[in-house]
Order: sequence, then structure tokens, then C-alpha cells
Amino acid sequence: ESLPWGSTRCLREDLINPNLLYLGTEFAFWISIDRGQNWTQLGLAGKAVLSLAFDSYGNLLAGTLKDGLFKTTDMGKTWTQHQNGLYRKQVFRLKMNDNDDIFIGSEDEGIFRSVNNGESFEQIGLPTSKVNNFVFSGDSLIFSSTPSGVQKYNRLTKKWTNLGLHQ
Repeated sequence: ESLPWGSTRCLREDLINPNLLYLGTEFAFWISIDRGQNWTQLGLAGKAVLSLAFDSYGNLLAGTLKDGLFKTTDMGKTWTQHQNGLYRKQVFRLKMNDNDDIFIGSEDEGIFRSVNNGESFEQIGLPTSKVNNFVFSGDSLIFSSTPSGVQKYNRLTKKWTNLGLHQ
């Protein structure tokens, strides 16, 4: 099956099998078992899938535009929705740290974290910021790019610092 029209939003390669590709589009989730030659839609129909990440067990997580976070343990055949604590349910950026904590960057609501496999989320900062991207540095720092500059979060002190580089 070929991909439908519409824009692709995110693409991930499988952690173990490089022939497996996972794709989020503005209308669904897709999988290819032959490095993109053919695609099959596997769930999340009607959902704009904006971000994809794997946990340490190889489970796939999908962030959506309006419906929060979804998780699959069977390569997309079934999905479990997680959105408790997410205000508008926007998941523009999705990352996992080494402890399997889930971090979500939203369009206008900052960064959220879940320490319980997505059962609930807490906002950890930048509540009115568009989070363009974020990266982890060691065990205690997160750096985020926002329209107001580069932000640094210290997970030990739970404080944010603006490092500059404004737009």
C-alpha cells in the first residue's frame, strides 16, 4: 500500500531491525517492513502523529496534535492513550531519558514529564513557550530551544535559566 497524500510529520527507524520504519502523518500511523518500499497503516486513523519515541523495552510511543500520547507494545496493532495532566493534549516533541521518563514538548504549554510510564504528566516549566526542541545533557540537565532563547533546566534544583540567543 502506498502512503496517502498529506504531510509526513515524523519518521523513526526500529531499534533492532533497520528494515522496519515507523511514520507519523497528519492522518495516521504507518509502518514499513522493507525500508520504505511499501507501507501499511496501523492505527491512529484520523490522528495527526507528530512525534515518535521508543522506551527501553522497545515499545513505541506516538505523540499527537490533539489527543495526547499513545503507546503500543505490539508494533501498532493496538494503542493505549495517555493524556492525564496534559492540558491541550499537544505532543509536538517526545523524548525518553535513560530512566524511561517520558518528556513532552508542546506548542504553547512548555515541557511535561511522566515518571510512571505515561499514567500522568506534570508540567516542569516553560508554560507559555513554544518548545522547538529539547535535549538531555547528563543526568540532570535539559536544554530547550524556544522563541525566547535557549533554556536550561536543572532537574536537581528544578529551576530554568534563559541562556540567551533570542529570535
